[in-house]
Amino acid sequence: MGIIRKWLEKGIVAKRVKEIALKALVDIYSPATWSEALKTEAFEAKFLEDLKNMREGALIFSPYLNEEAVNNFIIDVKTHKIDPKKISIVTRPLEESDEKAARAIRALVRENFNVYSRPKMHYKLAIIDDIIYIGSLNILQCYKRYLTKSEEERWCLDYMIRIKSSGLVEEILGRIAPPSPNEKIELQEE
Repeated sequence: MGIIRKWLEKGIVAKRVKEIALKALVDIYSPATWSEALKTEAFEAKFLEDLKNMREGALIFSPYLNEEAVNNFIIDVKTHKIDPKKISIVTRPLEESDEKAARAIRALVRENFNVYSRPKMHYKLAIIDDIIYIGSLNILQCYKRYLTKSEEERWCLDYMIRIKSSGLVEEILGRIAPPSPNEKIELQEE
């Protein structure tokens, strides 16, 4: 760490890169930083806890949606009085979704979540303030579906890694680009 810090302090890199790198170093070596590998059920409990403690907002990338999982998510958000306007969800466009996924998208929009579409998107991650979850779990395809499935039917057996690091959050957002207003899904009056 010492040589990197000296190199950064000498101004060899651009100012913004320097700020992000130093912040990441502080995050990585800070006692408040942690990471965990979580199976689906443990992920959902920790994820919900982080949503309840959310200060600024959440950004969820879930390429595939399931109507049952989305309904479970909406119920949790309402039950715990989490403001859906502080949660942005990026998924595939309606044209790339089956009818059940399209109904799930419409339900999220009706409940005041910010829903964005990104063609061929395949990221599986969530950011809540300075916490990032990244892994193989399609969050809104699997959310609490194990509650209604037998052991053999539970196919959402993926992992998410939870990392608290504002530096990593900034780096990931810089690489994948947060959703833009032209990607927002608006429902037509029915």
